[in-house]
Amino acid sequence: MLTENVSVKEVAEKLGATPAQVLVAWGVYRGYSVIPKSVQKNGLTDWLVLVGRIVSGFGRVVLSKEDYEKVAAIGVGNFERFNIPIRFKPKWDIALFGEELEKSATYQVKIDS
Repeated sequence: MLTENVSVKEVAEKLGATPAQVLVAWGVYRGYSVIPKSVQKNGLTDWLVLVGRIVSGFGRVVLSKEDYEKVAAIGVGNFERFNIPIRFKPKWDIALFGEELEKSATYQVKIDS
């Protein structure tokens, strides 16, 4: 999970933020429309996106270019897909991407051409 990545944790500690906040700030830095998700009862009420800045109960999380590049470097030479449904809880028993991890899935996506 990306929130457990050493680089993300280091940037979070440096900024006094959570790893999730760092990842959302990384997406905003890239210009993405980011919709934070939380499984905790009051988690979403802590988030507010304002003009490219993430504001939460912990304060602003703004990545410097150096911090952004540190997080962005996670995928360089180490591609890993994190949105594989077979990893979800509860598990979705379907293979969407043809990844090695999905070979045990009962259902396969079939596209007829």
